[in-house]
Amino acid sequence: MAVRRVRRSITKSARKDEYKKNRQEFLREKSKKFLDRRTASKENIRNFVREQMHLPTAMLQEYVTRIPRFLEANKKMVSELILETRTKDEVWRSNSPVYNKCVELQKMLAKFGILIWYETIASDQLKWSENHLIGRGEFSYVYSGVLTKEDEGTSEKGGRPTNVAVKVFKQPLDCANANYFLKNEAKLR
Repeated sequence: MAVRRVRRSITKSARKDEYKKNRQEFLREKSKKFLDRRTASKENIRNFVREQMHLPTAMLQEYVTRIPRFLEANKKMVSELILETRTKDEVWRSNSPVYNKCVELQKMLAKFGILIWYETIASDQLKWSENHLIGRGEFSYVYSGVLTKEDEGTSEKGGRPTNVAVKVFKQPLDCANANYFLKNEAKLR
């Protein structure tokens, strides 16, 4: 047992010395050996690719599970901001961690080709009713509505009304249907 430890220690020390002498050559040789083992056969390559795909798949699943929490946090933040009496600077300082997390999540999702655009619409800007159904599908209903937004560049309340379609998903946003929701939203844009 002690002999094995000594051998391992000597081997580790020799590897460190080899690495310190010529780092690029050491890494090139180790990489070459690694790739030679991995690419010795088609089956090895397939197995290697499967192993490597596990990590992005797991990461993507993690991001998808976070989406509902971030959307809920954004909704909560918007509703709090609508009633806010603090200055913009005070609000920014207290909410910047949430904003930064959302930006971080958006960047991570972009790596997988999922782009999220968002614009907050206050409830008093959008008027629609379930009585104005214009279509339905397997996953959602579509209603007619009217959107009244402030004109950009002015402080006027109640800009020009615009007729819009309001798509309401039948199921609440959760991990299982988040990907469908994001793809559908991207198509609508």
